[in-house]
Amino acid sequence: MAVFQDVVFCFKGEEYTVKSNKIMRLIAMIEDIVTLGDLTSGNIKISRLAEAYSACLNYAGAETEIETVYETMFGAGSAGAVQESITTLMMLMLPPSSYQPPEPKTAKKPKTPKKKAE
Repeated sequence: MAVFQDVVFCFKGEEYTVKSNKIMRLIAMIEDIVTLGDLTSGNIKISRLAEAYSACLNYAGAETEIETVYETMFGAGSAGAVQESITTLMMLMLPPSSYQPPEPKTAKKPKTPKKKAE
């Protein structure tokens, strides 16, 4: 059973997927740029955010430059791009079990006592 799930990154109308068994390596790469603490602090440098997101895209098979990712965070129609990037990176770095409710266990039916034939 995989700890992580596949992650899909969207950039300029294209989707790029990182398979679940490659996520931990990607997290290690991201943490060389920005940490989970940086992302949750609300005081992150946008250039670092663009660098981390660009690293994710490139790891997933896109060919992006940090400058291009940075630019899209400020372009027309990108009002929520910075926050969306932060959220995406945070969700990537957290194991799904830390934020998803556990799957319900199948309850066993109690055994009913058998009646004795009289």
